[in-house]
This record gives sequence, structure tokens and C-alpha cells, in this order.
Amino acid sequence: MFTLPFPMLAYPFYLRSRSPGKSGSHFDPNSELFVPNERKNITTSTACWTAMAALLVGLSFVMGPGQMRKL
Repeated sequence: MFTLPFPMLAYPFYLRSRSPGKSGSHFDPNSELFVPNERKNITTSTACWTAMAALLVGLSFVMGPGQMRKL
């Protein structure tokens, strides 16, 4: 049987809030992780990531979660 590895599930949480004791988010264009001239790129990346997540959720409702797992 296929089991999901822990890092695969933990990685999105790391991107959102980083490691314990560190601040900043990889999705926040105003984060201290990025220099000011990277803000447009971070905003674009976050918008694309959000659109893809919304598309996958929408397709799960249309096709069913079982079919999405197969894909």
C-alpha cells in the first residue's frame, strides 16, 4: 500500500510559516525573505499557486476525489 511521506505533507506548512523560531512566509511579498524588487514575482507566484490549488479543488468536486487521486 502507498503511504505518503511526512515531508510531502509538512512542506506546504513550512512554506507558509517557516521553521519554528523563524519568521517570514514564502507567500508574503513583504516578508524579510525577499528584497523589494522581488515583490512582483512573489505576488505572481502566490497567485498562480492559489489558482492551481483552486483548480484542483474544483476538479475534485466535478470529477470526484477518487478520480483525482488516480490522476
